[in-house]
This record gives sequence, C-alpha cells and structure tokens, in this order.
Amino acid sequence: MTANELVNRCGILQSTLYRSLDVLGLAALLRERDKTNPSGGQTTYCKRAFDDVLISVEETGVFSVTVEYGSQTTDERIADIWLMIEDEL
Repeated sequence: MTANELVNRCGILQSTLYRSLDVLGLAALLRERDKTNPSGGQTTYCKRAFDDVLISVEETGVFSVTVEYGSQTTDERIADIWLMIEDEL
C-alpha cells in the first residue's frame, strides 16, 4: 500500500502516518520500496516485514514479544542492506 492509501483506509492525518511508518521501519516491522512512476517521480510502497507477532504475559505481570520473520528474497535482503547503509551516511 502507498502512504495515501493508508491515510484513506486508517482515517488519520498524513503527518501522523509518516511518524508511525518511521517508527515501524526503525523497529524492522515495515519494509518500504520506492518505484519509479512512468510519468516521473516515485511512489513509496509499504509492506509488513514480519509474519507473526506473539505477545505473552506471565502471571507475574512480565510480558514478552516475539516477532517471527518470514524468508526474504535476495532482492529484498539487498534493498534492506542498502537502506541500512543510507541510514548510516
């Protein structure tokens, strides 16, 4: 989905969405891919980066979160590596 599609579906402000997407990206829960439009410019598509999330709460009140990631294609792994490099620059 694109950011505009998410804004329309969730009914939130675009600025709120972008802040949330940044947080999800930093937590490695979201993948973003840029695609060049035939008319010029780029569109960013968002996709979840995990298969499952399990939240457990013990009787003591301690909780844990387990995130299960599926396998990535080679292209997705390379794109993620480049994104990490860009973040470091």
